[in-house]
Amino acid sequence: MSVDTQMKILLVEDSRAIRKMEIKILKELGFNNLVEANDGEEAIQKLRKEEEICLIISDWNMPNKNGYELLVWARSDEKCQAIPFIMATARAEKKEAAKATEAGVSNFLPKPFSAQELQSVIEETFGEGKASEDEAPEEARLPRKTASGKVRLNVAHIQITDHLTLGVLKHLIATQKSSPKYFELETRCMPSWNPVQKALERCSRCRACSHRARGSYYHRRIVSSDRRSCQHSGLHERQYETHEDQDRSGRICRHPVC
Repeated sequence: MSVDTQMKILLVEDSRAIRKMEIKILKELGFNNLVEANDGEEAIQKLRKEEEICLIISDWNMPNKNGYELLVWARSDEKCQAIPFIMATARAEKKEAAKATEAGVSNFLPKPFSAQELQSVIEETFGEGKASEDEAPEEARLPRKTASGKVRLNVAHIQITDHLTLGVLKHLIATQKSSPKYFELETRCMPSWNPVQKALERCSRCRACSHRARGSYYHRRIVSSDRRSCQHSGLHERQYETHEDQDRSGRICRHPVC
């Protein structure tokens, strides 16, 4: 990690147990210069008292003054307005994210999170080389069916109730007390839902891009239906025309339209 691990970090979290867990993760990453606060009100007192705080990591839901109110205060205070602010929260609503973004939040960290995810968000917040999603290598896709002809059911989970449920099901299958007729179960325990959420968001953007491209294609066919710049099949012609239209509008779609 190229970010300065000696910088002073203000950690704001009203749950003592969660705060201790987050401190543990920060120390695993080499951050030991930590200041703690139970809520936004105490955080403001610490910010007024402490010197050289370089990063604020705050929960959203807290008594007295919540994370959003702390963010608004920090961005209006001359001393604190330039301090990077990471909102670490379980709130996943898009409208809440938009509200915090408008108020000047630097980044988001959905909870629960792993040390690797926290490190990635801190580095991104300080502008340390983050590979774009387009450059990230894609994992190899496994075939949807197994050698036995059954569907491969690959289930991601975190260590809460679904972890217990899947554990019972896997035990029943392993002891042959249950034998699924149509699928073979594979599970993957995740440190948090963040990777799953990001994958779903990428998938959603892909679909939205595809819909926009389809709209561009039909519009282009209406405007210049007699143009035949591509010498290949109709599908290739469709891809060519769609991509040209997307480039002109500033939105580039790298996925073929079918």
